[in-house]
Amino acid sequence: MLSAMPRRRATSRLAALVAGLALGMSFGSGCHGDRPARHDIPADGPLDPALEGVDDVVVRVMSQLCIGAGVLAIARDGEVVAARGYGFRDGPPSRECASRRDRFAGGATTLPDTPMRIGSVGKNIGAILVRRVLRDALAAEGLPADDAAIEALPLVGGPLRLLPPRIEETLLGPRAPAFATGGDCDARADPRWREVTIGHLLSHRAGLPGAGPDLLAGDRLQALRELWTREALAAEQAALMPPRRAIRQGPGRDGYFVAPPELAEGVLALGSTCLRSDPGARASYSNLGFDVLSLVAATVGGRLEVARGGDLESHDGSLLDAFLRDELGLAAGRASRHGISLSHPYLEARDPAEPRYRMWTPGRRTYYPEYDDPKRPYCILQGDGRCTFDEWRERGRPVNYAWERERLPLSYEWIGAPVSTGLLAAEAPVLLEIVGRYWLGRVMPGGHDDGAPFYGRSRALHQSPVNRQHGGNLAGATAWAGQFVGAPVDYAVVPLAAGSGRYDFAVATESARCTAIPAGVDVVVAFNQSYSQDCHLDGEVCGAAYDLWRSLLVEALCEVDWDRVGGES
Repeated sequence: MLSAMPRRRATSRLAALVAGLALGMSFGSGCHGDRPARHDIPADGPLDPALEGVDDVVVRVMSQLCIGAGVLAIARDGEVVAARGYGFRDGPPSRECASRRDRFAGGATTLPDTPMRIGSVGKNIGAILVRRVLRDALAAEGLPADDAAIEALPLVGGPLRLLPPRIEETLLGPRAPAFATGGDCDARADPRWREVTIGHLLSHRAGLPGAGPDLLAGDRLQALRELWTREALAAEQAALMPPRRAIRQGPGRDGYFVAPPELAEGVLALGSTCLRSDPGARASYSNLGFDVLSLVAATVGGRLEVARGGDLESHDGSLLDAFLRDELGLAAGRASRHGISLSHPYLEARDPAEPRYRMWTPGRRTYYPEYDDPKRPYCILQGDGRCTFDEWRERGRPVNYAWERERLPLSYEWIGAPVSTGLLAAEAPVLLEIVGRYWLGRVMPGGHDDGAPFYGRSRALHQSPVNRQHGGNLAGATAWAGQFVGAPVDYAVVPLAAGSGRYDFAVATESARCTAIPAGVDVVVAFNQSYSQDCHLDGEVCGAAYDLWRSLLVEALCEVDWDRVGGES
């Protein structure tokens, strides 16, 4: 039963008006006007009758936010009790959502096995991969190889070399950082790097900032690659696909195309980054930590962690491929090539089973923005020997590229940064099986986070006293995975706007606690959208909506009669 769970109620017209005036709008009264609370959205796949309320919430959320495609998978004690696909793989989910700028396409419907981008949910897969590699490496050296030993491994200066030599020498101090950033660690790396362990990285407690230095600022990439002569720059350019025509050279201008930044270069650049806190002192969510772990996995494992962007065949033999084959017996997905794989930025390399990703972009007034093709940045050699990327980065300036300047449907502005496990696409039932075997890294609201590095720990070997979760957001996709252990979970109460039957995300200020979801319930949900046309009126409310749908899902799970789930219908 629920503990202090308020009943769904409609907000008063006065309250809605006040909230609307304060925020500039009441989300849900967007440019299409009030729509029915539930559209006629196609849904496919098995569903336990006791979970119809959960299914209904997914359809209502997709109806209100006009999300094109979604998938849902639920298991109880390892038994799949729901595997659903919603909407269409292209365009809006219903005719009611269609507009002049978002025409209804219909066509191929979303299957339960349609692969979807999962954003940072992929960090949990990256954690599994690095644990597998380190376990094998420790065992090969005759060292303890359990999770405690893995988590205690120093990143640098330990019994295993986890990073390429140049990076390790930089972080340990004998070698100066590749470039300066104007901080206290320009001359030598922060000495606290010696204290960072794999466990710190796995628990977001390494002291890292949220993002690293911009590698395409000034001449940083030139410094990382030590391209200090015209001959070195020319050799770098020659290794790329030959351009159709050269950069137009003006008086005193000398330009060179180079390959985009790589993962190892992003980690090497951290040598001039001071840690924000002592390792282990406090948690601070950081994508950088998992970039480092990805490089550790590739370095120690001796092969790619996931496929190389744009290279379809490089999935085969990768660490991810080995995991899927060895652990899940999965040589191919049901709807996709591999079940889980890199969602390539470029359409020509992407798995055709993936949907068309959607993100409303106000400036371009489209769900399908296009960005400049960034595969080959270029630098202009200055009189002082510095080759800078400032001109290439200035997007509004007319540039004579070495190929026709064109915009590509990337669905997010990818500027050549390494994507690692943040850009995986997964079939929901495959991801659900992984969630059933390995713990997720984050704690659900209502539970205490003790700082233990649960990312990638085996559920067969470790117990979690709290419900665990992980969300993922990437332009054009949003996802969530949850593991319930019978502990209480808190969620936001999203009321209905009076008279419309629509969720009023702007006034979701109350919370409730649920104690009714039993242990052994695992959930995966993903959508092919991260921003809606309504949102251009108030991005803050829209951002809340794309988080609060998770609370709606938890509330629906809380209302399920779990004694009926898995029984005779």
